[in-house]
Amino acid sequence: FNGPVGLTGCFTGELFAWNNSTCTKSVGKNHAKLIDAITVTSQHVMTGGRDSKINILAKNNYALQFTIDAAATFPASMAAAVRAITLDSTSTKMFVGTFGHEIYEVPIKLATK
Repeated sequence: FNGPVGLTGCFTGELFAWNNSTCTKSVGKNHAKLIDAITVTSQHVMTGGRDSKINILAKNNYALQFTIDAAATFPASMAAAVRAITLDSTSTKMFVGTFGHEIYEVPIKLATK
């Protein structure tokens, strides 16, 4: 959830925003395949998909901030499709779970207000 708004990933790569049972917004097609991971922080929404991409979006308007190519970032991965994303308590490290049953730690610097 992003506040009261429910977020779901679609098998075609779109992110949908929901108010109760009504889809209120399609955030756009930022992934080429299914979105498996959605993480919401105080400033960002992160999505990870079977296209091996991690997208960092602005929390307030879902504008794409940047993309991380997991296949290029984790070249030794058995399957770099993204299954889970989380940050440490200081938001300086991202932990990414893959379909290869791997967990990668990535240093990250996210812009804050």
